[in-house]
Amino acid sequence: MIFNKKNNDLFLNRRSVRKKHRKKWLLFVIILFLFFGAIIGSGYFIIYSDYFQVKNLEIRGSQLISNENLLAAITAKMKTGTSWRTFIGPQNILFWKFGSKPVLQAETLPIIADLNIQSDFTGKKVLIQVKERGLFGVWCFSDKNCYAFDADGFIFSAVPEVQGVLILKIEDQNPPPVELDDKILPNNDSIKNLLSTIKIAKEKNIPIAGIKLRESALREWELKTAWGPVIYFSLDFVPENLEIVLANLTQRFDLEKLSYLDFRVRNRIYYR
Repeated sequence: MIFNKKNNDLFLNRRSVRKKHRKKWLLFVIILFLFFGAIIGSGYFIIYSDYFQVKNLEIRGSQLISNENLLAAITAKMKTGTSWRTFIGPQNILFWKFGSKPVLQAETLPIIADLNIQSDFTGKKVLIQVKERGLFGVWCFSDKNCYAFDADGFIFSAVPEVQGVLILKIEDQNPPPVELDDKILPNNDSIKNLLSTIKIAKEKNIPIAGIKLRESALREWELKTAWGPVIYFSLDFVPENLEIVLANLTQRFDLEKLSYLDFRVRNRIYYR
C-alpha cells in the first residue's frame, strides 16, 4: 500500500506540473497574440484611419516648377533610406512630422535654393515653402550650350541661347566644364568680382550689350556697351571707386570716339 501511495502522489505531482506548464504556455500565447494584434491594429489604424490623413497640403513659392513635380521630388527624397515612410506614404501626417527633412541636390531640383517643410499634427496640415533661384543671367559656351545662373553664380538650368539685351548673356571662350548646381567659375573670388562689377554697371545705367569671358589663363573679361566702347576688367579685383567712375563716365569721355576703356590694372584706367 505504501508503494502504491507513493506512485499515486508522484503521478499527481507530475500532472500538476504539466497543468502549470500548459497554463503558462497558454498565457504566453495569449499575451503574444494580444501583442501582435495590438501592433497590427495600431498599424492598420495609423495607415488607413482618417485620423492621420493629411487634410491640407500647401506649396508656396513655386513658380518655375510645377507643384506636382516639386512634390514628387520631395517625397521621393524623403523615402530614400526610410522604409517606414515608404510604408505609410505622404498622405499620412506622420510622413511629414517625423524624420529628417530633405535636401534637394543637383540630381533632384537644382532650381530650388531653399526648402522649408512645416507640419501641423493637430490640424493635419503641411506647408512646403520653397525659394527658387532667381535668374541673373545666361552663361553660354563656344559649343552653344547655355545655362541659367543666379546672383550667387549657381547654375541651375540648361536654357536656349538668348539674343538681345533684356537678359544678361555671358559668352565663355573656355571649354564647358559645368554641371547643374555647379558655379559658373571654379574660384569664388572670381565670381564675386565678376558679378559685383556687373551689378555696379547696371546700377549706374551702363547699357550692357554683351559680356565675354576670355581664356582662363588671362584672368580677364570684357563688357561691351551699347554706346560702342568695350570695357576690360580683371577677374582678380573690382576696380576702386568704380561706382564714381562709371557715374561720371559720360562727362569724362566722349564715348562715341572711344574704342575701349581698360580697368585691368589696379588704380589705373587706360583708354583709346
